[in-house]
This record gives sequence, C-alpha cells and structure tokens, in this order.
Amino acid sequence: MKRILRTVVAAAAIISLAAQSEAQIHASAVVDTSAPGVRIAPEIYGQFAEQLGEGITAGIWVGEDSSIPNIHGYRRDVVEALQALHVPVLRWPGGCYADTYHWRDGIGPRAQRPITLNKWWGNNEEHNAFGTYEYFDFAELIGTKTFLNVNVGTGTAGEANDWVEYVTSPSNSRLAQLRRSNGRQQPWKVDYVGIGNEMWGCGGNLTAAQYAPLMRMFGTFVRQDNGSKIIAVGASGDDYSWTEEMMKSQDKMDVLGLHYYTLPTGDWSHKGAAVGFSKDEWASTFAQTRRIEELITRHSAIMDKSDPAKKVGLAVDEWGTWYDTPPGAPALRQDNTLRDALVAATNFNIFHRHADRVRMANDQLTGLCGGRQQGAGDRRNRCARCRRGGLCCLGQCRADRSGGRRVGAGRGKAGTGFWPGPDRSENGFDEPFRRGGGSAPGAVRRCAVDKRQAESRHAGQVGGRPEAAMKKGGREWAALFKFGLGLSLSASKIRSRGWAPSAPDRALRRAWARGYK
Repeated sequence: MKRILRTVVAAAAIISLAAQSEAQIHASAVVDTSAPGVRIAPEIYGQFAEQLGEGITAGIWVGEDSSIPNIHGYRRDVVEALQALHVPVLRWPGGCYADTYHWRDGIGPRAQRPITLNKWWGNNEEHNAFGTYEYFDFAELIGTKTFLNVNVGTGTAGEANDWVEYVTSPSNSRLAQLRRSNGRQQPWKVDYVGIGNEMWGCGGNLTAAQYAPLMRMFGTFVRQDNGSKIIAVGASGDDYSWTEEMMKSQDKMDVLGLHYYTLPTGDWSHKGAAVGFSKDEWASTFAQTRRIEELITRHSAIMDKSDPAKKVGLAVDEWGTWYDTPPGAPALRQDNTLRDALVAATNFNIFHRHADRVRMANDQLTGLCGGRQQGAGDRRNRCARCRRGGLCCLGQCRADRSGGRRVGAGRGKAGTGFWPGPDRSENGFDEPFRRGGGSAPGAVRRCAVDKRQAESRHAGQVGGRPEAAMKKGGREWAALFKFGLGLSLSASKIRSRGWAPSAPDRALRRAWARGYK
C-alpha cells in the first residue's frame, strides 16, 4: 500500500511541476489496488552494453589510471547513475559483436591481452580491456543481473561451455583455478545465457531451421544447475515464420528474443535525422514505434499455440530509435531529444500491456555512440556536450565549458517549463526541455562520452554546476519519465483504470503543439 501511495504522490508532484509552466497539463488516474493483474517483470527495464563506438570504452571503462574520476576503472558518474536507476539486467558482449568475441581474449592481465578487430563496427582495434572480469565486476558494482551472450557465429559449443565453467564453477577444475589466478576467488552467477545473436543476419545468415539445432546443442552445454535461463535468438520484426520454427524447440529454451528498432522512415538505407526533423518525421516515428505492439501480439499468438501456459517468455532484447549518422560524425553517433523519451515511454507502456508474455527488454545502455541530449538552458551553465546544465546521458557527459554551437536556443524564460514549444526553438522539434537533466532507463541512452572533453580540467563538473545539483535535475527528469509511463511502473498487481497507456504521449504532443504560450 505504501508503494501505491508513493506512486500516486509522485504523479501529483509531477502534475504540480507541470502547473508551474505557463500552460498546464491536467491529468488524473485511478489506481484500483484490488484488481488482479499480471506481474510486470523488472527485467523489462533491462539494458545491454556492446563494444561499439564509445559505448563501453570511454563510456563505461576508462581505466584505473584515467584522470576521469573512476571506481577501479569504471566511470564514477556512470556507476552512480546506474546504481540510482537500479538496472535489473545487463546484456553483454552484444549484439553483433558477441558472435565474433572469444572470451579468452578478455581475461588475464590487461597489458597482455591481444588486440583484435571489431568486424561489425568499423574494424576498429579492440584492446579487450573490458572483458569477463570487468563485466561481472561491473554488474556487481551496479547491482544488476547478468546476461551473458555466447558466441555461436564463430565460436563452438565447447568454447561456450568453457566460458560458463570459468565464470561459475566453485570446483578445483582447471578453468576454475584459472579464474582464481586471474583474481577472482568466488564464482560469479550467470542469470541468463543468450545463444548467439541475430543468427538471421550478422550471426551467420542462417534460417530458423538451421539455427534451432545449434540452439539446442549450445544450450545443452551451457545450462547450469545454478538456474541460468536460456535465451534463444528470436525474430527480426515481422518474421513470424522464425517464431513458428523456434517454438518447435520450446522445451530447450526459457525465453525467445525479438529485435525491433524504430526508424522514422522505416527504411534502413535512409533512416531519418536525429535532430532537425520535420513534423511528418515526428509523427512517423511514433507510427513506426507503435508497430511493436502488433509484432508482440502476433508473435505471442504463435507462441500461444504450443505454449498456452506461457512458460516461454518473450524478450525484446534489442529495441529503441536508430537514426542516420550526421555528416562528418563518428559512425553510429546520434543525438537524443524529447522524441526519444516519448518513444521509450510508449514502448514501456506496450511492454506493460503484454507483461504476461514479455518478460524482458534490453535497450542500449550507452550506446549508439557518442551522441548528446539536446536542450537549452542558461548559456553560462550549459554542458558543452548536451547543451544544458543537467546530468545527461546516464552521467557520461562530463564535458568542459567551452560552449560550442547552441542547439535549439529558446526565447522564453529558462526553467519555466519542461518543453519550449515550436515557437521557441530553431526548428521547433530538436529541443526537448529546459528543466533538469538526468536520464531514465531507455530514454536517454545513446550518448557516449567525449573522451577529450571528459579528460579536461573540468572533468569534475558539467557546465560549471556541481554534480549534486545535476543529480537533482536528473531526479526531476526521471520523475517526469515515470509519469510518462502512465503510472504503470508500479508493482505486479496494480492496474491503472481509466487511463489510456498512450495518453501521456498524446498529452505531451498537445502541449508541444500549444508551445506553452
């Protein structure tokens, strides 16, 4: 009951914050505490980290000798931000990278680890400083469950078996002793094991009929008595035949995946811009992201045929927005706006509605590389990277105060409202809000750190404001984000009544159109 009251009070607080604006949003919700409901799995708010761009290197890992404040080599600001978010599960090492990653390259003294090439992300040289020890240590540090994705594409079942034994065995086996010699006495726990990644694409261009036997074989060797759950590669978007085939092996898996990214245009050759987009692209982005509800519904219906008890969960283990890389920018870089926050809220509401089958979802933790959260704010206190004085991008934007091109500069009074409206920015759609900063699971996630700026003499501050003040701004944004979920972040048996899950999005779009005049 206390949790319920806290939820209602939090909603009232956000409405109060909105009331401080020149125009108000009026919203109400009734929470029926006696109504039965499906449990919403915490893993729905999961993340994944992949070695692409600066998603891990410089984004999470900077090394113990870095001038950036760190905890055993992990960025202190990122660790603290993720601890505050209570990330439930973290998938690693990919992504496409998983099916070229050989775990022995990432163990032992870091100076002795080999340099390898990252085939899928620019053939970049990888020094493997962030390996098995670093991943599991990081997971313990932020208090999250582990999701280890083994290499099926270029690996073997034996290699996967050895990796799991190295990580989890309490015995005196050769591999367990190797782990101890590398500095870890007690075994770690593997909560989930992913059997390959996107086997229909970068994992090997296989059919479901070709992959299913591999999934059964790998799963046989990596399944442990300690309760690790097996996650099988699922379909890409609307490939329903993939799900049909994989469900023939439902007794050999615990969860089946599904990948779907939101592209404003729906065209991978021309995805659309992250900022400076038109009204039409704003609308088409939400039309595209809402397609995921149909995908979940139809894949679930196929699963129901052979699994009416819903023993096999569905994991949307890759989702989010994906835009074109700006000209001249590093590969995979994209910036974030209010549009991305609303996309995240929309997707979470959809996941909640299908919580009877959707048991996990994983959005990129820091990753599609080095973007920034767009916003305005006081010229003197703007972060040089995110253009405002808040703790953005999961705490990674620790830039200097050198300024730079002002993005979406507003003409109204700073701090008077959450969103400026189309008459208060350069193009009306690339400035998300003025107030606060921070991040929330899945909403502001693609902004990796600019290493050059982060290692500047201002590394201890963002935009000249103390970290404590920025954390306060972060809480304001996190609270807004939760309100955007339509009060559906509550516990398993709480169900909102008289509240359409998409209502927050509609209300925000109406507010945006009014411009808070």
